[in-house]
Formats: sequence, C-alpha cells, structure tokens
Amino acid sequence: TRADRSLGSAAPCSLGAARPAAGLPSHASLPPCLDAPAAWASDASVGEAKDLRYGRQQLRLVWDGRWGKWGGVDSVLLCAPLVALFDAVLTSEVSAAEVVEELRTALSRELEEEPPSKMLVAAHEVDAERVADARRSCIKVAIVWKKNRCKKLAAAWQARKLCGGKASITWSSTRDTAEAEHVELVKSEDSSKVQSTSVSLQLPKAWAFRTLPVGTSVALPASSHWHRFAAMFGAVESAEFLWGQAASVVQLVVRYRSVCEAKKFVEMVSCRYLWNPALHGDGRSGMGYPIVYVADTVSALRARVEVLGQRLAELPLPLAPAGGALGPIYHLERLNSGPTAQSPCLKVAPWRDRAVIGREDTCDLVIRSHHMSRQHAVLQMREAAQTGELVTSRCLYIQDKSTNGVWVNGRRVERESFVPLRDRDRVAFEADGIRDVPTYLVRCFRSLTHMTDEGVALMA
Repeated sequence: TRADRSLGSAAPCSLGAARPAAGLPSHASLPPCLDAPAAWASDASVGEAKDLRYGRQQLRLVWDGRWGKWGGVDSVLLCAPLVALFDAVLTSEVSAAEVVEELRTALSRELEEEPPSKMLVAAHEVDAERVADARRSCIKVAIVWKKNRCKKLAAAWQARKLCGGKASITWSSTRDTAEAEHVELVKSEDSSKVQSTSVSLQLPKAWAFRTLPVGTSVALPASSHWHRFAAMFGAVESAEFLWGQAASVVQLVVRYRSVCEAKKFVEMVSCRYLWNPALHGDGRSGMGYPIVYVADTVSALRARVEVLGQRLAELPLPLAPAGGALGPIYHLERLNSGPTAQSPCLKVAPWRDRAVIGREDTCDLVIRSHHMSRQHAVLQMREAAQTGELVTSRCLYIQDKSTNGVWVNGRRVERESFVPLRDRDRVAFEADGIRDVPTYLVRCFRSLTHMTDEGVALMA
C-alpha cells in the first residue's frame, strides 16, 4: 500500500516490507518492564530492509498496514495513524474530559471498529483557551483507517453538538502520519533541528517498571526491551530511564553514536503513537499513547527531567475512563515555602483515587523533612454522603501511616484511621510551632472545568 511504502522512507535502516495484517498481539502478562524476560523474537522476513545487528539479534521494524512491529508478542507497537484535529467550543457546564469521552464513544461507534485495521487509537485534549463565557479546546484523535473513508466521516462532524448541546465540535483537519508528505515535513521541521546524538522519549511509568526503584535513574542493559527498541534506529551508546519525584511518567534517554541516528529516531516517531499489547492486546480503542520526545544533549535532558520532576504534580490529570465519574477532584496546594517544599501540589480524582505522601522519591507527593516518614500518609477516595457544600458520592480521606503524625485543621488524627477532608481544610505533617511546617490547603471541585473556573492552574 501507499502507506507502507511511505513508512519505509521514514526509517531507511529499520523498515521492512509490509505483510498481511495479523491482528494486534494479545498477551496476558505484565507490561514490558525493565525486569521482564528478554526473549524478544526477531523477524527474519524483512525483504530488502537493511539489517541492524545488535549482539546476536537483528532488530527490524516491519509494517503491517499502519502498525510497526519489531519483536515478540509483548513488544510495544509503533502506530502511524491518521491524526484528526477537532475544534471544540465548550460552555462552562461541561468539561473537556466529558467532551473527549463522548467524542471517543461516538467515533468508535461510527467507525464500526474492526481492530487492528479499523479502530480509534487515542483521543486527548492538546490545547485550550478561554474566550468570553466559552472555552475553546483542540482535541486530537488518532485513527487507523483508510484516509478516503475518514474524509466522508469528517463531513458529518461539522459544528456537531455533544453533551446535550453544551459543546460544539468540528473536525477541522486530518494528517496522515504514514504518507511521504508527513515524513518530508518532519525532516524539514523537526529532524533538521537535531544537533546532538541524544533523545528522550516519555513513557508511562507502568510501561517501564513494575515497581519504581529507589532513586531517579536506572541504566538499561542491552538485553532490555526499551534498549532494544531504541536500537532499531541506530547504534546505541547508552540508554537509561530517568524520572522525577512523584513520577507518573519516566523518560527513556538514549545516546546514539551519531547525530544521523538520532535524526532517524525523530523521523520515525514524530507525531505518532505507541501501543502496549501486553496491556491492551484485546484491541480496546482509545488506549494508545502519544509520542512525546526531546532531542538534546544527555546533560540537558537530565537537567530537564529534574526540573519537570519538581513540577510533575502540576501535570493535568489523565482523562476519566469511559463511563466513569468526572468528579469530585481534590487539589492539595502547598501554603508555605521552605527547604522542604519539594512538591507544590497534588490532585486526586475518581480515576486516580489514591496517593502516597512521604519523603521517598517513589511517593506521589514528596516532602523532604527529617520529620516525615518514608511513607507518611495515604490519600484515598472513599464513599461518602457530603463534602462541605458539595454533595457527592465520594470523599477524600487521609490515613496517617507515620510515627510523627498528621494534623487536620490543627488537630492530630488518630493513626491508621481514615479522616475525611473537606474543602478548605488544612493538612499539616508536623505539629504547630515547628519552623517551616509543611502545610497544604485542600480544595474540592466538581470537575476539571470547575477547577479552571475557580482559577486553579491545571498545569504549571
């Protein structure tokens, strides 16, 4: 197909001829992890592709339609989808998460999905601004299908009403990341700017580790899944995982032998998506992960991870799952600064309903203080009748797991008991009178939209 030929031009050292689609790999094991078995199968039937020999393995990317495969059934897939941009106008009565979810559901139904050749890979908000009483949002949707069929579908998505008329959405443009035009655009706009041999690739934490190790970095052996993934694009000098505090994502930092190999990496992954068959092998739509990369020196990439680590808690919450509750959302904001103020804030929602507070790097909210236990307290959403002025079925509770205690509104809570937190409560992790007591203000919001309306930043 044209898509297969174009994809070949994107990675001259790693592509192979297309084969009939065999379906998405399905496997019930844990996701590809640092300590997962290294028995990744190589593919020897690659036609005229150039071999990149890495030890005794031949690492090649073989395209089945829009799916790039390179290893065994657990190996992460590279997807070159059609990327549609939707312009949405939302009233204050609806959140972007609600609109994205209804859009995802409607498109999946209209596509009449038949994975892996016809399916919705991902849907996510990429930009937003407030105009008068409305909120304008840009939503990106990745689709595996034929481009001419998507043109007909796009015609039905012009000023279309969603969420009971509370949002108007228009399919504004479509970009085929499998076409030669896309590859040439990436070469001129992105690849041409690469001046170093190193790149970083953002990944969900669960795609890298079963349990996040102590510290902030781990060097990857040549036999590991992600080292081998990086080696598809060129000879790897070194590869490591880096992460900041309260990490929900990790950075795969790769140093290639030459700038040319780093450019090949950029040309292949830009604007595309990753798919983890170990997690989503059943073909569930909307579970792809958009590729986010940075090309720079290793030292600059490490410094960037450290800075992002200080602000990680300010990243937007992930989208609510289909059919799930959209609120309430709790926001803990640091009230005082000082040498222990490592994490400025934390958000908890029904779809991310548990967080650990402590001095360990693996905690969701890290507080550097000799008074803090390694895992000092746990935040957990549980069933409740009322939260301040907001009537809700769920409430945020705090459980003291420490030696030195937790205080809510100046009163020490009983250890191991669950204490409800309400809007504008103050939570402290040292007794009053101690200098630079780590203190946080609790805010409760109906939804992400309500949070934005109240002036709470969703991103640093």
